[in-house]
Amino acid sequence: MRALVAIGALIVVTSGLVPLDAHARGGNGVPASMRKVQTGIASVYADRFDGRTAANGEPFDADALTAAHRTLPFDTEVRVVNLRNHRSVVVRINDRGPALDSRIIDLSPAAWKALGFRRKGLARVRVEVVKAPASETRQEAAADVPGRARLTLGDAREQPRP
Repeated sequence: MRALVAIGALIVVTSGLVPLDAHARGGNGVPASMRKVQTGIASVYADRFDGRTAANGEPFDADALTAAHRTLPFDTEVRVVNLRNHRSVVVRINDRGPALDSRIIDLSPAAWKALGFRRKGLARVRVEVVKAPASETRQEAAADVPGRARLTLGDAREQPRP
């Protein structure tokens, strides 16, 4: 009976009946290109940024669970773990930063407090993606399907005209 179930599952996967994004995602729904875990120094936004426009165009809200990251796409959700007390919080990436290379993420004051920090400053944290934005998941899925060509805008511009 187990063999029949395994064969049936294999037929469904290879026949293309499984959504494209299922091929590219791991068990947690995160594309392979975004599964890297980072460990390093986090900082907290200064109060003066409250109300200013974040890089994604929305106003920065010091009371929201948000963060700035240099490379992750906007609307990516990441788990940040305080390595001292092991508290964690899930934040949404809505800005670019930190400005200093020695830091890996800038956290909103609300996220900073949720991690158990009482004073502003720096802290050692671990950052891992828990949810990729829908657009990233679809792009990764299309790229990972065997036998399917991948075309990006850069590819189209680089090809010479006949």
